[in-house]
Amino acid sequence: MNKFFSLILFVSSFLSAQIVDKPLNLETTYKSSSVVINGRIVEKSAYWDIRGKMIYTVYKVEVSKSFKGNSGSFQYLLTEGGAIGLEGVIVKPSLKLNVNSSGYMMLKKARKVKLDGFEHNHQLMELSQNIVGYFSFDALTNSVMLPNYQSISKDNFEKSLLNISKKKPKNVNSSLEKTAFSAVDVSNDAQIFEASPTSIVAGNKEVLTIIGSGFGEFISGPNYGYVSFRDADSGGSGWISSLKSQIVSWSDSEIKVEVPSDSGSGTFRITTADNINYESSQTITIPYSINSYRYSISGDKNEEVEYPIHHTGSMLDDILDPNSDPQNNILNGAYQFVLNQDFHENVPARESFEYILTDWVCTTGQNFEIVDEVTEISTATGDDINVITFGETNALGVTYSYFTGCVIDGTDVEIAWREIDIIFNNTINWGYENVTSTQYDFSSTAKHELGHALGFGHNIDSQSLMHYAGGRGPGTVSIQRYLPGSEIILSRDISTALCGNLDPHSVSECSSIDPNLDSDGDGVNDIFDDCDNTPSGETVDNNGCAASELDSDGDGVTDDTDQCPTTPSGIEVDATGCADTDEDGINDYLDLCPDTPLGSEVDSDGCADFQKDTDGDGVTDDVDQCPSTSKDDDVDVFGCTVIILPPDNFEVTVTSNSCLGSNDGSVSISAKDTSYTYVANINGVDYGLNSNDGYSTSIDNLGVGTYSVCFTIDGQNTFNQCYSVVLSQPEALSIVGAQSMSGEILELNLSGAQTFHMIFNGLNKTVSSGQLTLPLDKGINTVKIFTDLECQGVFEESYFNSEDILVQPNPTRGIINVFVGGSDQEAQFVIRDIRGATLLETTKSLSQNREVEIDLAAYPNGVYFVQVIAPTVLKTSKIIKYE
Repeated sequence: MNKFFSLILFVSSFLSAQIVDKPLNLETTYKSSSVVINGRIVEKSAYWDIRGKMIYTVYKVEVSKSFKGNSGSFQYLLTEGGAIGLEGVIVKPSLKLNVNSSGYMMLKKARKVKLDGFEHNHQLMELSQNIVGYFSFDALTNSVMLPNYQSISKDNFEKSLLNISKKKPKNVNSSLEKTAFSAVDVSNDAQIFEASPTSIVAGNKEVLTIIGSGFGEFISGPNYGYVSFRDADSGGSGWISSLKSQIVSWSDSEIKVEVPSDSGSGTFRITTADNINYESSQTITIPYSINSYRYSISGDKNEEVEYPIHHTGSMLDDILDPNSDPQNNILNGAYQFVLNQDFHENVPARESFEYILTDWVCTTGQNFEIVDEVTEISTATGDDINVITFGETNALGVTYSYFTGCVIDGTDVEIAWREIDIIFNNTINWGYENVTSTQYDFSSTAKHELGHALGFGHNIDSQSLMHYAGGRGPGTVSIQRYLPGSEIILSRDISTALCGNLDPHSVSECSSIDPNLDSDGDGVNDIFDDCDNTPSGETVDNNGCAASELDSDGDGVTDDTDQCPTTPSGIEVDATGCADTDEDGINDYLDLCPDTPLGSEVDSDGCADFQKDTDGDGVTDDVDQCPSTSKDDDVDVFGCTVIILPPDNFEVTVTSNSCLGSNDGSVSISAKDTSYTYVANINGVDYGLNSNDGYSTSIDNLGVGTYSVCFTIDGQNTFNQCYSVVLSQPEALSIVGAQSMSGEILELNLSGAQTFHMIFNGLNKTVSSGQLTLPLDKGINTVKIFTDLECQGVFEESYFNSEDILVQPNPTRGIINVFVGGSDQEAQFVIRDIRGATLLETTKSLSQNREVEIDLAAYPNGVYFVQVIAPTVLKTSKIIKYE
């Protein structure tokens, strides 16, 4: 037996906290799918359904290979949840993917849903086994990620698919396979020495400090560095990357980063601005994660910020209009849960839910209530009713948390939970008391789902309530770990009226929490007090902490006695919080050069001449012969001004390659810096670059070969900058065509040139490289595509788009009527038996009703085929003859 296949036959001894109640293995997942592919996410968009009640996310997947089913160039993957502006739905559990992520997908036809504004509703697919139907490709390890933190090499994963399917995959886009499923650079030079704290909360803007070397600069060109954490929703098989706004500081030796929401325990990764990647050997613990929403006021994805989501004390139809209709699912500071009729009548389920809700509410102070009325609603929908129900779902339980928000004064964002629905699987063998090993613990599952409702995400710890996975038998029900997080959430919720119109949340009546209590008498109520035992009389900050309770620079000396308040991380200090590591007489917190060699003469900043560059020209003061050079001047090794133009000042571009035996190639040259007059030499001929020609010119009539292009500056004899440019024969024309199942649409992928000439059904058109969609006329359609260079070749194909036919009655005792669509005046009718032998071949005129009668009475009972052939028709229909 294949070693890998046996390894993942059962990929999980746990079930994701809400995943389907059946064994999950690669073979059953594969067989339950109609399409299996690998590919890359190229687009991600959210849409309302046409009723305006639910938001879905659609991932456009560019397909690399097809392992099962017939796949075109693209697939459209549908998932529940998403956000449109400041309206959204968070669904737990759900799949979250990023644009450019790659993986293997096992798909089936999506549920019947129509999205508003989406053009491909009929092509929507969904994962065949919830989130287990997606296996991400990890470019850092060149492996495929499996549930429960497992991985396997890409080659072995595909071998296992081959063992199941017994046939080789079809290549849909070979070039994509090379770019989307290949390993990335891993740094051998960079190192991570330490990360602290070792236990940290996700989604609460808490800062992780990473000490090491080789991190580089935070920003390099258009790219910037980021830190990635294990994705708790997938059990660590995926990654959550920090936002640009979450990087507090970044140097070559230290990174401070806020831990994003949905991050889980485990190792972490650093990706530099130069796209070098490496993973820590150290693990960090994330005891819990608090939900948040990523949003950019400007609309620029690079400017996204994680914003907290608040529970409120009221809700309006339009949160920006104080006169709009109030919603009764949030009243008097509390969220109102409505039980479905069937759920209410299930006494063990109802009593269990009421009990665990009381535990959460009375212990944490967060305010949720169950109303007396019941409802017939058994699905999640945005209707401003907080429903608790059993229903149809592939999961043990699913929590739908709807949110809405506003922008305050154009600079800040406030977001509120608008509605919360919880659906429990109505096909699960639930246990309510004395849960057996064959049952699922309803109390544990319900308490887990309420944890989502209260604002918690998943974590990765099998001994905790919000662990992403759980098995049969008694489950974890303790909420003790989450009480500090609940205090964080509650303090946010009760502190302000959101968007100026929504009342603050209220502390539950059954809770012992007093929001006005100030135990240490420092003027900051306990619920907002980060230091709840401040000595009497000490001055505190907004968080209720005195200087004697703070250690801002983390050196082990509290701020009230720290005489060096900004000591760098990791430095050993004396009792006053100071250190002079290089023993130059300047304490480290003031020392701008903390590693000066012993005995060197330094200034008041602790720097020797060989460590300073006073004029900022890149040459240290000890060798700078021109100490007053302007900061922006280019200088030589002695710090004196010279002309040194940046490498990208000159642009040499092949604008047209040449076919062998001809001189039809061309090169474009240009210069950015317009303060000089240039001369470019190629093949011994000089070409001027100056204001007369806009510092740009084209050199034509070049054949295949390698050319040297050298630039000089008038009046500067020492300047000479040369480039090598190669003119080659262009690659062959590449056209891949695929006709849709209906025959109505032709999709073409064009590559090998920037522009193409196309003759489609006799009409001439110029098109660009990439994907092209053509509607086909009925009948024969001809496509001819070529470029300006004859040596690239010609693509020429014909495609037939047939009118439909209808044969009735079927089955028949003898007479059949064949309806022929379209407008052809006559058609050929061919009758064949099941062996393919031709029994009848005739041509008939088509009358106004376009029906032709054919008598099969003379033929014995059996299966026959009617083929209709005309200029716009080529269709075959199977009929059954009986008596």
